Order: sequence, then structure tokens, then C-alpha cells
Amino acid sequence: MKTLHLISSRTPDTPGYPDRAYLVDGETLISAHPCSCCPNPTQPSSGRNWTLIYGWVALGKYTAECVKHHKYGKCIIVCGGGCVPTRLANPAHDNLMVASGIFVHSGASPVWRGSAGCPTLPPTEFQRMMMNFEIGEKCVVNIVDFNKDIF
Repeated sequence: MKTLHLISSRTPDTPGYPDRAYLVDGETLISAHPCSCCPNPTQPSSGRNWTLIYGWVALGKYTAECVKHHKYGKCIIVCGGGCVPTRLANPAHDNLMVASGIFVHSGASPVWRGSAGCPTLPPTEFQRMMMNFEIGEKCVVNIVDFNKDIF
């Protein structure tokens, strides 16, 4: 089974894709990509800070599956779209420490991650990574801090 290791190294205030994604199958590295494990630093429509709008998915291992989404196309849904823990209280969930509807999907542009809480990859990198998945394929999404062993 494939595992997508997301190495979280920055906060949501850092622009772009400062984190790393490693797709492995067993012990074999399939691909490596820039990514972001964070939501947008601000809400585009209002300019409000992320802490007032979005959740930030907690570190951990999550079940996942490759699906076809009406907005994101072929992508990875985390925990079937159900609740996952967050690092901080989530204003979008009555300040509970949960988020839902989390997908690993393409960012909005090469510099804007376009995320309300989902991990994202730059568009071309995302397409390159998703070539390794079939719709319906199960996998694991493992979010870890940059200073932890992933394997």
C-alpha cells in the first residue's frame, strides 16, 4: 500500500509550498514534491487571518483513498471526508479541534495553495504525483513534523 508522507516544516503564515511530500510504496520512493500541509495564510475574499477562518490538520497517520471529486478532479480524500483532528481550535467547526472534508489536492496556482485546510501541491507537481494512483486505490497519508523520522 502506498503512503504519502507529508513533512510539515512551516506555519500557515508562510506563503507557497514550503513543505515536502514523499510518495512511497513499501520501502520504495516513488516521487518527491513540494507541498503545503497548511491552509492559506489569509482568506482571499476577506483578507482575514487563517486563525479566524480555517483548521490545520494535526500530525498523524490517516486512511485515505484516491477519488474523483467534482471540484478537484482526481485527488486523495482523507478519512472518507469525515472528521480528523486539528492542531488548534477550528473556527469552521465551532472552535472544536476537528476538520472535515479534507483532501490532498492541487493548489490554485504555482504560488497560491488554495487551501481552506487541505494539504496541497503545486498544480504540475500534483498531476505528476497523481499519475501514480488509480481511482478507488487505498493509501495512507502520514503528516509529520520536519524533525521526526518518517520511515
